[in-house]
Amino acid sequence: MGLSRQAKLITLACGTTCLFLAEIIVGYLAGSLALVADSFHMLSDIVSMVVAWYAIRLAARTTRTPRFTYGLQRAEILGALVNGVFLLALCFTIVVEAIQRYFNPEDIDNPKLVLIVGCLGLAINLVGLVLFRGHAHGHSDMNMHGVFLHVLGDALGSIGVIVSAIINIYTEASWRHYIDPSVSLLISFLIIRSTVPLVRNAMGVLMMSVPGGVSMDVLRKEVLKVDGVEGVHEFHVWSLNEGKSVASVHLVVREPGCGGCTGTASRPYMDIASDVKKRLHAYGIHSTTIQPEFVKPPLPNGMDSPAVSSVRSSAPQDMDASESTPFMVDSCLLKCNERSCESMKCCVDEPVGTGAREVELVDVVVSEPRP
Repeated sequence: MGLSRQAKLITLACGTTCLFLAEIIVGYLAGSLALVADSFHMLSDIVSMVVAWYAIRLAARTTRTPRFTYGLQRAEILGALVNGVFLLALCFTIVVEAIQRYFNPEDIDNPKLVLIVGCLGLAINLVGLVLFRGHAHGHSDMNMHGVFLHVLGDALGSIGVIVSAIINIYTEASWRHYIDPSVSLLISFLIIRSTVPLVRNAMGVLMMSVPGGVSMDVLRKEVLKVDGVEGVHEFHVWSLNEGKSVASVHLVVREPGCGGCTGTASRPYMDIASDVKKRLHAYGIHSTTIQPEFVKPPLPNGMDSPAVSSVRSSAPQDMDASESTPFMVDSCLLKCNERSCESMKCCVDEPVGTGAREVELVDVVVSEPRP
């Protein structure tokens, strides 16, 4: 049985703390920007491990409370975002300092000592990469992937320190002064390239974006294929965390047990809802909230129920009244009707035709109600 995620974080944090102290002291004494930069990456590692460890503890609290009805399942996503932003900020400071070093080059006073510390740092970072090798890809665990990027950045930093120290030991050429800041810039850009996708993915989850690989157009068409579904609106899909997707949708269905109505009999609503859930299940969505909105088909003698009359009002104004009319069912029938509520709704009404299929409720002549 392997180490738990928390045990891995504690093990690596202890070694990283010792290395941070060694690198920052030697770096300033020897005047090595690469070593100082690597030491601050070590510090960022320590912070990232503390954040990741605490986020794991918080995320384990799945018990719902009156305030956090989903528990704290997004804590690890928040931890990943904090780690990513912190790493980008560190890279920015290192880039600024490296540019300054180009205009004010400095010698490394003791390159051999820098080389020793760089080798020690690389050894500890390699241990960290082995511990977190299962999190090299962002789709595995976003929180631990953030820690992996920190360790990877430090491993690259240690290699840069070693290269810079060796060059300063074996050459006296003036261009050696530019190796240290050049290596720091290269490492910073490599880390930024790996960190930006992590930050983007974490923000996507926190901003409730549609999970990757899920197409809302495809899902909408799948739901509309279910027998008995006449319209779909207020359809939302988002990620609760990396492994859980949630959906909510309003379904327009025919009202069951409509006495005196013409047209085919409606399916039981629970059968419709079950079919919708099965289709969403195929796309990895296992928590779904479905709100039914029942409409009555047209009544005999050309008279409409109030619900169908409201649906008919969305038909084109220039339609011939004698035509047999299919109707678009996509208007929300359960919503706040006060004008002051418009700005407080989560989304505006969808244009006609975007959330429903064209359904001919019954082949009947549209006419005025008979007296």
